[in-house]
Parts: sequence; structure tokens; C-alpha cells
Amino acid sequence: MGVFSRLSKRMGKVADDASKKSAKLLEATKLNAEISRLQAKIEDLQFGLGRIYFKNNKTVKTGPYTDIIQEILNCEQEIKYRNIKLLAHKGLKYCSNCDAIIGSNDVFCNKCGTPLQPEQNSHPSNCENCGAVLVGELSHCPECGLKLY
Repeated sequence: MGVFSRLSKRMGKVADDASKKSAKLLEATKLNAEISRLQAKIEDLQFGLGRIYFKNNKTVKTGPYTDIIQEILNCEQEIKYRNIKLLAHKGLKYCSNCDAIIGSNDVFCNKCGTPLQPEQNSHPSNCENCGAVLVGELSHCPECGLKLY
């Protein structure tokens, strides 16, 4: 066997080994991608399950997750309060019937037609302690925590 023949045989073996390693690497990459996709799907399903549980249990007063549910409800109330403040800066507010955004001086909702009560047309009150604008039925001031009633 000549030098070129041995060299050609070795090069063929190296090419075969590289091809096998490349195929294994490709298969591992595909498997990792499938695992990542399935993990993301599990997280989406868990998130959806949590939303369903929260929706069905947000009025439950006892149970293993009531503290977490109450914290979510508190955060939602604070978000709504801050949205109301943002709208007030723009001369807007929410309709008390359908939550449409309407002008602060509107007499009727332009979406559902509900006549707005005089107290809805008045300006919101302020916290006695910190002066924060108080809108809606709040038990505590969202800014300083003062108990309102």
C-alpha cells in the first residue's frame, strides 16, 4: 500500500468520524430545542392554570393561597388607582358602568349611554394625611396607607 493510499484511507476515516459527530451534534441540538419548547409550553400552561385558579378563587376568604390572591387584588386596585390619576391628568375618567374612558365633564357615557351621577362629575377627594387624590371606593390611601373609613 502506497503513502497516498494510506493517507486517503485515513482522510476517509476522519471524514466519517466528523460526519458521525456532526450528526450527533445536530440530533442533540434538535433534542435541546424540543426540550426548551416543551418547558416553555409547561410554563405557559402553569401560568394559564394560575390565572384560572385566581379567577375562580378571588372571592374565597380562606385557603392556602388567600394571601397571594389578596396581594394580587391589592396590586390590581393600586394599578386602577394610578390609571385613574393618569386619566385625571388628561381630563378623562372611567365610566362607572362600562369602564369606557370618557371626558371628566361628560354627562353621559359615549359608549354605553349611562347618565353619570353628579358625584361622578365632581372632582375626587384628597387624603387628609398626604393630599393624594382619592378616587373610587378605597379603604386606605394608596400613597400613605391612611385608613380612610
